[in-house]
Amino acid sequence: MNEHRMELGTKPQKDTFYILSYDGAPTNEVNGEFTLPDYLPDTRRLLRCAATAQITGKFTDGEKGEFEGEVRASVVYMAEDGSAQVFETTLPFSQSISIPKINQSSVITVHCITESAQCRLSGPRKLHLRIRLRLPCRVLSEVNARPSIHTDGNTELPVCMQNQRISVTHIAMTEPIIRAYAEDIPSGENDASIRAILSMQITPHVTECRASGDEVLCTGEFLISSLCALTDADGNETCKPLRARIPFSEHLSFPEGAMTYSSLNPDITLRDIRYAPSDDGTACSLDFATEISALGMAECECETVCDAFLPMYDVKPEYTRQSIYRSIKAATGNFAVSGTLTFDNDERITQILDAYCKIKLDSHTQSGSKLTLSGNMEVNAIALCEGGRYLPISGAVAVTWDTDIGVKDTFDTLICHTEAYPLSIVCRVDEANRALICEAECAVQTSIGYVQPHTHITELNVSENQANVRSEEHPLLLYYPSENESIWDIAKAYRVTPEALRLINDLSPDTMVVSKDCRMLFIPSKAEAMHTEDTLV
Repeated sequence: MNEHRMELGTKPQKDTFYILSYDGAPTNEVNGEFTLPDYLPDTRRLLRCAATAQITGKFTDGEKGEFEGEVRASVVYMAEDGSAQVFETTLPFSQSISIPKINQSSVITVHCITESAQCRLSGPRKLHLRIRLRLPCRVLSEVNARPSIHTDGNTELPVCMQNQRISVTHIAMTEPIIRAYAEDIPSGENDASIRAILSMQITPHVTECRASGDEVLCTGEFLISSLCALTDADGNETCKPLRARIPFSEHLSFPEGAMTYSSLNPDITLRDIRYAPSDDGTACSLDFATEISALGMAECECETVCDAFLPMYDVKPEYTRQSIYRSIKAATGNFAVSGTLTFDNDERITQILDAYCKIKLDSHTQSGSKLTLSGNMEVNAIALCEGGRYLPISGAVAVTWDTDIGVKDTFDTLICHTEAYPLSIVCRVDEANRALICEAECAVQTSIGYVQPHTHITELNVSENQANVRSEEHPLLLYYPSENESIWDIAKAYRVTPEALRLINDLSPDTMVVSKDCRMLFIPSKAEAMHTEDTLV
């Protein structure tokens, strides 16, 4: 059978839509065994193990998605001499996901979330790292709404298609912009110098993302949080957190031109992060690169139309049921979190040196137009006791956030892709010296959508070996009815009798409405309608 693809026109905007090929969150475990380098002293007690992961490459291979990335891990520990030390390393990882119907035009969004980072000592200089990652991934694949035409002979056979229409979400990605940043964060200490940077956290915080024509303005700031070990002139050591904010403002552009985007989702990837004490020890020198882009979603109508004719009568359509992705909105907001972590300690805590937290909003419930995201905030703090000993304190606090999605319909397949991160965190010890009180200001951004099942024609198989031949004056019309649509209304719209419509489509004489199994109706020409009426008489 020969295949012929018609040049089909579309109105008003698109002749493609996106289906949800994959929506999941596979896990990956990264392990490594390390020996401390010679310049670091032996370990006495582990204080913190933290890890951040990012995707460095995305590839498609057949029906597989291949992801490559790296984990930056840091282990803060107390040495035998009582000083705070840090061991840092980078571990590569890869992830393979089976994704049906993936293609070169598929839009892949994937994020790395560190579920847990654990370190155990197998000797004073031996560390074993075990890092568990979760990779929320969504793949939207572009599908052509135009059916393929298959004939058993004449490849020039044209066809007339009408009324295959559906509201869809069009997806576009801006051209990425790569920027380099460099900043010196002063310690604020005149009589002490930075000996080592024990931890570094860079959090992109987008404050505005809006579209105007084919351009997107994305503004925000990078939140810098670090913990440094300082040494004074007498050799005494203390630890101090350093904070900074680096603003950014970028103009992005969509290569496909201007559209009205109902949802904009910024995407910022950090690369080549380097930091070290400045030469004079008075500041933390930091430089990194970013890749910034935005994913836009616009609502439009998809309608397949062709102005040609079909001279043959025998047409057999093939249907495919697809899970079309529809965007609802992109929501952002801030919320406050407070909670208490209990701990056992005989020594009195004099200072909270640093507090590190991460937020997971991994479940959602819908009640009318209100969407509630819930999860927890994991806190890891390092405290200093009266005797000079460092004490690690960790625990989790419950988190919820509500937003109005603007629609009251309840969706069985509501899809939320959410990122939440702390803007600031303050921790203090209660009077009984048995609990850590944590208060944090957090930001969240989420992309909300749903899946709409839709059946559409993907192929038309046309046979030329039939006796019923039409001329160009009497083209075959194909109509795609809705379930329970009236036969009388359809016949009236095309100025034919209901009897003629039933007969040419092999419907029983008492059929009054279209059933759910009837996906297409042939509309008879006037000549056929007159012949049908004569037959009925």
